[in-house]
Amino acid sequence: MQKILSDISIHTGRFVAQNSKILMVTGLAMAALGALAVSIVSAPVVLPIAGATVLAGALMASSVMIRYRHVIFYLTMAPILGAIGIPVGTRPFKEFEPRTHEWGRLFYDENKKPILELTDNDPEKMGIAQGYILGESIEEVAFDVIGPLRFFSSLLCGDYSGKRLREGLKKVVIPEPFLKEIKGLAKGYKQYCQEKGHPFYDFTDDIILAHKLLDIYKSIGCRKIFGLPFYNNIGCTTVVQKKGDDMLVTRNLDWPSLDRAGRNMIEKRYFAPDGRQITVHTFPGVIHDLTAKNDRGLEVIINELGSKSVGGTPYGLIAREVIENCDSVASAEEYLKTHLPASSCHLTVVDRKTAANFQFHVDKVKPVIIRRLKENEALVVSNHALDEEGKVVPGSEASITSHMRFRKATSAAKKGKSQARIARSANVMETVGVVLSKNMEWRTFSGDYYAARFAN
Repeated sequence: MQKILSDISIHTGRFVAQNSKILMVTGLAMAALGALAVSIVSAPVVLPIAGATVLAGALMASSVMIRYRHVIFYLTMAPILGAIGIPVGTRPFKEFEPRTHEWGRLFYDENKKPILELTDNDPEKMGIAQGYILGESIEEVAFDVIGPLRFFSSLLCGDYSGKRLREGLKKVVIPEPFLKEIKGLAKGYKQYCQEKGHPFYDFTDDIILAHKLLDIYKSIGCRKIFGLPFYNNIGCTTVVQKKGDDMLVTRNLDWPSLDRAGRNMIEKRYFAPDGRQITVHTFPGVIHDLTAKNDRGLEVIINELGSKSVGGTPYGLIAREVIENCDSVASAEEYLKTHLPASSCHLTVVDRKTAANFQFHVDKVKPVIIRRLKENEALVVSNHALDEEGKVVPGSEASITSHMRFRKATSAAKKGKSQARIARSANVMETVGVVLSKNMEWRTFSGDYYAARFAN
């Protein structure tokens, strides 16, 4: 908790230093505190002391509230407006500045969607290009999303001392090539700051933590504060269907946007070490492959699941290893026999003929339960596990909306609804990204809230 409060202080101070009006308000608050100290030491007078204390507290509280106004909106107004049907977050994505770098570029495709293209597969160079090109968005995600998410995750999981987080950071290990890419992100971001004349903050530790956080704190979407759910959802919905020769994948990515994350989602294209091209729908600064495909005809999708953390490689990087090393469901199944994720999760793998859903660390004996795509039946995945008989595995839920979304998506698929209609059936406030795939051809959509409403 001390480290979390320290981080909040650092990030708030950084914001204050870059905003003259807030700097003035904070200066007045500090002056009031100084006057309070003088009063205490010299000649204490109850009324002036009380007045100075109230003024200082109010000004400093106002500074923090302004700094985190997006979190306040996310926690209060967004759920209320959404519940009564008033759209929030109407912009599907932010306007990214097209930029180029020696090892990559950001451009808009024919559908006016932002694309990040990396041209060198060296891990450090990939990181540098991302950090430089997406500097502004990485900054927004790192400071406005990851910091508050870390704070609320520890609060919801009762980790007030931070012991669980410290132990988890040791158990969950990022392989060296990926660590090089993350460190490269910070180097590229430094180049961006130097070019723009912005103060530089080394967020390497923040980005490393972000890639481990959900392998340490589990079932966050089932937690409550004062009996009320904090996140409506932290999970996802995935539906795989085979219709004739067509393989269809409908994927909703559900994540607490904190009024920032969804608008920053982007499609990233890069090359794996063996030269294959990978496409990912992701957040700036995140090197997990939560929804990805390769040019060999394979797709992988991650869904949150369960409450078990065992240590090892973060699940998002296991998904990345699969998409970078496998060409089919069969080869992925073989690979995953010896490469297990650090915590319970769903990993769904789709090729041009079939699909399988790997449910990790939810059975007391087996490390994985596999569900397979059946003829004339959709393979539906949300945030709870099913055993070989199709029964819910007790205690496997990672979200309070999991069963509801599973039922709605299953019903929509059985009724023969379009992919967009299936996505909208499972749409919740935290749906920030949608991928509709037909034979590996993607249509992607994003937004801070209810992003599936943009799907068509």
